[in-house]
Amino acid sequence: MDGTHPCCTCRKRIGADIVRIATFNLWNSDTMRERRIEAICHEMKQVDADIVALQEVWMHGSCGVVDWIATNCGYAHTVYRQYPDDQNEGLAFMSKRPIASVSTIWDSVPEKQIAIRAVIKLPHSKVAVTNVHLDWSSALTRENEIVELERWLSAQYSSDTYEVLCGDFNGDADSSVHRFLTGRQSLGNRATLWTDVAEYYADKRQKSSSITLDFYHHPRWSGVANIEIPMRCDWILLKQDYPNPSPVIQTVRTFGTAPSGTTGVFPSDHYGVALDTDFPATPTQSDK
Repeated sequence: MDGTHPCCTCRKRIGADIVRIATFNLWNSDTMRERRIEAICHEMKQVDADIVALQEVWMHGSCGVVDWIATNCGYAHTVYRQYPDDQNEGLAFMSKRPIASVSTIWDSVPEKQIAIRAVIKLPHSKVAVTNVHLDWSSALTRENEIVELERWLSAQYSSDTYEVLCGDFNGDADSSVHRFLTGRQSLGNRATLWTDVAEYYADKRQKSSSITLDFYHHPRWSGVANIEIPMRCDWILLKQDYPNPSPVIQTVRTFGTAPSGTTGVFPSDHYGVALDTDFPATPTQSDK
C-alpha cells in the first residue's frame, strides 16, 4: 500500500461501477475526542470514499457520531446500529449512494455482536459490504466469531451481488482468522475464499502491506510500557465468486497515518484502509 490518491479521471472506466470503499476504526475514547472528531472529518474529506465502514462509533448527543461526521463530510446516507449490550458504541456506514437494505448478525445470532451488512445498488451491479469488529482479547473467540459470520454470510449469498468484508479483525495477517478467510486453512469444519486487497496490491507491486495499528510510533502508546508488536489488523476483502467476473483492484492505501493538519492530532489509534475497485456488471444486472 502507498499514499497514492487517484484522481477522479483515474477512477473513471466505462462498463463498470467504480467505487472507493474505506474502513476506519474511530477509537471510542475520551482522549482529545472533540479535536479528533474534527481530525476524522478532515481525513474523511481527503479520502473521499463512496462507502465508509466505521467501527467503535460512539454516541454523540442523541445519535451516533456518524451522523455528525456525515453531515460535515457530504454523506447523504448513514446507518448506525448500537450493540445490544453496549449503549455507548456500535457499527456504522456512511454512503454517497442509497443503501437498499441493512442487517446485523445479532438479529439472527444475538450473542455475536460483531457485524453489520449493507446492500447498495449500483448502476450495473449490487455490492454488499459487511462491517466487522472482532473481539480483541481472545484468538479462540475470534475464530468462533468468524466461523459464525461466514455461516451468516453464506445464507445471504446472491449471484448478482459482490461481497465486501472489511473492518477491524483484531489479528494480524498471519492469524488463523486471516488464513481461514483467504482459503489457507479451515475453521469449525468450514472453509471459504476471499482476497485480502492490501495483500494482493502489495504482492503485485512487490512491496509490503502497511500496518494499521502502530504500537511503536503512534502517540497513544508514547511513554506507555507495552510489548505489543505493530500489526495489520484492519482489512478489506473481496469475495471470490467464480465464474462471475472478478472485481478489478485499482489501488489500496492506508490513511490517518499522520496528525491532521487542522488539529495536530491523529484522528484515531488505528489507521484506515481505502480501496479503489471496479465492479463489472454481473450477468443478472446486465440483463436488466
